[in-house]
Amino acid sequence: MSNAQLYRLANPKEYFWMNMPPEIEVINNVDQICCTKQQLIFVHGMEFHHVDEVLKDLVFHFEQSAELFDWDLDHKFEVLFVYWNSKLAPELNSPMYPLRQFVKNAKTIGKRSLNWPAFYTDLEKRAINGATSLAPILEDIFNDSRSKPPLVITHSMGGLFWAEVIRQARIAAKVKIGSWWNLQPALKWNAFNASQPYESVLKIYESQGDKLSIWYSLFDVVLGVLFLGCHKTLAMGQIGAPRRLGISHQDVSLLALETHGQTSFFKPSSNFMKKIKPRIYQQIRLMVPHTTGEI
Repeated sequence: MSNAQLYRLANPKEYFWMNMPPEIEVINNVDQICCTKQQLIFVHGMEFHHVDEVLKDLVFHFEQSAELFDWDLDHKFEVLFVYWNSKLAPELNSPMYPLRQFVKNAKTIGKRSLNWPAFYTDLEKRAINGATSLAPILEDIFNDSRSKPPLVITHSMGGLFWAEVIRQARIAAKVKIGSWWNLQPALKWNAFNASQPYESVLKIYESQGDKLSIWYSLFDVVLGVLFLGCHKTLAMGQIGAPRRLGISHQDVSLLALETHGQTSFFKPSSNFMKKIKPRIYQQIRLMVPHTTGEI
């Protein structure tokens, strides 16, 4: 049973830039979406255990780099985000002093590593199950004639989640599904190839004339250890997708270096979003002209 849920941040500017507490609303049907605004949809990856973590460790850091709501464009955009329980193991979630927590985490991961492929693929199944539970409402958002094409920002295993949503959703012909920024995707490097699980996802984006971009780092230490240890092949978040597929790429290797993610467990030196801020800032301004605020 999945506990995936779609939420809205009702006060983005106040939360991001005025140090106000977040106002979070549960979204259960398309009628709750503001059709006069364009949606920014965030999907997190592994190691999240609470809704607040998604805001604090993913959405907030993206906005600090993009500065979108600091342009007084909050009347044009709506922040939606997905939460699914992607904690590696419940025993890693208990509050402790940092050193004790680190030792406990290390012991747990050490034990899990003895059967790491089964452990990791169980987490992937959770992502797929979560996508299955949310695909109908996201499908309704796409097919609603009042809605504008969203900008979707996924990170790590969030890329698997979103790919599964698009694979399952019944999207009407000529519907624009918007742009997808797939950051450090925990997907096989050839997942969009012919005869691969998500070949149809790429075809949907291509057929609608929409945009899919892969943000990767050659030095990504987490994908280089955890993903490779499970699948025995490189992740898309390390080397991108085959260039012949026509997917756009953002090589952030020299900005991100070894960093993967935002959470304290996967933060070897610094925050990924913070490190790649110059690229996020640049790309947002190319997509959202300051005078129009349209993606």
